[in-house]
Amino acid sequence: MMTVQAAYDLFLEDRRSYCSPRTLETYHCGILLFFRWLEGRFGLPVSCLPLCQEENIYRGYILHLRKSGTRPVTIRSY
Repeated sequence: MMTVQAAYDLFLEDRRSYCSPRTLETYHCGILLFFRWLEGRFGLPVSCLPLCQEENIYRGYILHLRKSGTRPVTIRSY
């Protein structure tokens, strides 16, 4: 079973072939926030958290960002 971390690593491996280091760093900063939220919600590190098909996870994260006062333009950039 693929983990969240493994899926992200594959995503980065693909992007390294055509994205600038700055773009990759932007991806990294944004995903760290999401990973922290996932780990808090599920109580597992993303390296052990199986990749799931639950659509509400993304929506739950967006709601979390909105409740925390994150600006809409920032949310869209994640």
